[in-house]
Amino acid sequence: MTSTLNISHLVSIDRVGNASIAETGSVAGPATNGGTICEIRNCSANVSAEDVAALARGLVLPSGVHAVDYDRLAARQSGSCCGGCCG
Repeated sequence: MTSTLNISHLVSIDRVGNASIAETGSVAGPATNGGTICEIRNCSANVSAEDVAALARGLVLPSGVHAVDYDRLAARQSGSCCGGCCG
């Protein structure tokens, strides 16, 4: 059986917290515009890159961290301060 939680999306987050789908060919890490490219991992197949970008607005990960699981990102939208992203 194939898992439905294996899709990743890359999101570009600029310095003021605006998030958008990262450009094709981007890799997770610091971006040249001073922002960051974040990998949102373990997304279910029915979650679009646009949905992930909308959830990632204002996301701030600890220094050197450029990936987070989708469930933590979704928890952040559900009332958790950071969805466990801070530690």
